[in-house]
Amino acid sequence: MYPRILKIYSTVRKTLSTTKYSRISTRHQLCEKIRPNSCISKFHTKNIMAPKTKKKILLVCDFDHTIVDDNCDTLIRTLLPNETVPERIHRHYRMHRSWTDFMGEIFQYMHSLKIPPKQFVECMHGIKFTDGMKELMDFQSKDDCIDMIILSDANTVFIDSSLEGARLRNGVKDILSNPAKFNDEGCLEIQHYHTHSCESCPANMCKRRILREYREKQRQEGLEYETICYVGDGRNDFCPSKSLSESDFVFPRVGYKLVDKIKECQKKGKKFSAKVVPWISGHEVLETIKTLV
Repeated sequence: MYPRILKIYSTVRKTLSTTKYSRISTRHQLCEKIRPNSCISKFHTKNIMAPKTKKKILLVCDFDHTIVDDNCDTLIRTLLPNETVPERIHRHYRMHRSWTDFMGEIFQYMHSLKIPPKQFVECMHGIKFTDGMKELMDFQSKDDCIDMIILSDANTVFIDSSLEGARLRNGVKDILSNPAKFNDEGCLEIQHYHTHSCESCPANMCKRRILREYREKQRQEGLEYETICYVGDGRNDFCPSKSLSESDFVFPRVGYKLVDKIKECQKKGKKFSAKVVPWISGHEVLETIKTLV
């Protein structure tokens, strides 16, 4: 009888070891096979444990001037005659000061010029990626310890199109950006991501709040991130960076506003808990990430 039990046990263990992220109870599987012979009480399964879960890292990346070495909203204007936005749209912007609404008016103007959605997508396919960022994204996509999200004040159509053009979309878990889509007439429409009360951020997006809500949602689904690695460049990346803890990392791009904001904060003796690793290329971010997995 015992040889038969051991043979079943070996088969079940082999099955479990090839099942990624399996959390199925070994005892229950053994019971199903052994119960007909009423031998379960003679076999100890107490010490059979599921594979140990590796620590999980959340890699949060801005998009413009971070993943890509350009700005989607300025690049798209190369499709305009003389790459020029009409003065009336600039005048409206000086009144409302909403960049998202400014871009919405530009998209309406482009539609009036009969610029088709295909040209928008092709333009984003040609965007230049920052040196080393493709390698960083490729590395994290192959490591089960890392989840990557994009947190950007661009829009979902531009980010999706850029990543798909580089065949990198599948490696990104989620894109958190201003919702955009082409309507039935082919006009690109954009919305504010949300409303908030943070005085430090633009009206359409507080990245700190978005990141906090995202982490809470993942926590409710049973996923806890041990370390946050935040990669950015601009002023609107400072608010989420300042909210991170001692176990987290912030990667500000050298020569851009985020690194200056962090230095100013530290110089004034204000609290900034996360470890700071300035970068010039994505290779430097990648080397630090490798030490964490």
